[in-house]
Amino acid sequence: AFMNEVGLISGIFTERDAACSFNLSIQTQVEEIEKERHLKMQFIEFLEAFARGCDIASKRPPDTEEEDWPEEKCKKQPLGDKINNVLPDVLKILKKEFVKKYKWPETD
Repeated sequence: AFMNEVGLISGIFTERDAACSFNLSIQTQVEEIEKERHLKMQFIEFLEAFARGCDIASKRPPDTEEEDWPEEKCKKQPLGDKINNVLPDVLKILKKEFVKKYKWPETD
């Protein structure tokens, strides 16, 4: 649901890819039968799954034209840029109180 809400799900990054990203990001659990830990992610595991999704989806920068950003160019972006390209969409689904306090990271 989250990956879809922030616009990562597409022909390049499917819902199946999203599920795989989450499964690969969560630590292997010894006791999956009697405990539910394998169903609940830690925050760091969520961040890894989100980064995996951003990497595969390779969205172009906001406010850019599609013809200026072909798929190959998008895929060659550094991971940090791919994540930053998705953050405006993440902010759209967060509470307004948080968005007002959010400061964009400064780049050199």
